[in-house]
Amino acid sequence: LLQAQPVPLFQGLPDDQQLLDTVEKLLEAAQQYGLNGVLDGDADGTPPEPEIPPLHKEGLEALEEGDLEGAHAAYTKALKESPADSEARTALHQVELLQRVRATNPEGSPQVAESILLKAKDAEMTDVQAHLDAADVEFFYGRPDAAFARLIDVVRNTTDDDRNRARTRLLALFDIAGPHSELVGQARKALTNALF
Repeated sequence: LLQAQPVPLFQGLPDDQQLLDTVEKLLEAAQQYGLNGVLDGDADGTPPEPEIPPLHKEGLEALEEGDLEGAHAAYTKALKESPADSEARTALHQVELLQRVRATNPEGSPQVAESILLKAKDAEMTDVQAHLDAADVEFFYGRPDAAFARLIDVVRNTTDDDRNRARTRLLALFDIAGPHSELVGQARKALTNALF
């Protein structure tokens, strides 16, 4: 295809010179359109890792050291510099989830996690904070389906600021789970139904 139009290269079987001439013409046409990559001749080579933006690198290093505040600052700054940076936004949501879980359960105790879930089980839907904490625990421990269902119930049964807090948290968890997740697609439909 050249300029989105199919172009026949050969009729019948070409000889070696025709092949070389055609390849040269294709390379010339490609250069005109900015396609100028060159093979390095290393058939066993691996493509270089894409370079990580400096603030993303800073955030990753902070996470590896357990410095959630440093990671939060790096990703916040990356988003401030580039508001459309979806990778920084997702990373920031992940860091914020880790911060919230650490705040409610500093030792990472299974018993504390269980008590958070039990408290929410007996809580009214209007006790938004209890359900936000429980959704974080559920999501953190690999139960995004339960977290989504809980927050959708809160959205369905609350109004105004309470509803907005639950909806905002749900959207952040959707972002972490990934927009192409089937579970997120189903939960988005349920959220739409709850809102309207």
